[in-house]
Amino acid sequence: MEREARVKNVEVGAYWKQGRPASNYGKTLHTDGLNVYSYYLLIGTTDKGKKVLFDYTATGGRFISDTTSHHVGSLRGYCDVTKEVLK
Repeated sequence: MEREARVKNVEVGAYWKQGRPASNYGKTLHTDGLNVYSYYLLIGTTDKGKKVLFDYTATGGRFISDTTSHHVGSLRGYCDVTKEVLK
């Protein structure tokens, strides 16, 4: 099993896309390569090889926090599908 890399927020998405474990330095955004979390909230997953991002932002239907919105935003370029999260 590959050791979790410590990277900047903007790099966590690239590791998720490659299926590799990583977390930011504060461990508030982290991935095991399949799923990605903001704190302990699942904000992305892998379904049949596709990266699916759950849109936990004010415009995505379910705002959680500014930090989680920032985490979602940093992953947008690495997902294949973005899903609205219903209230």
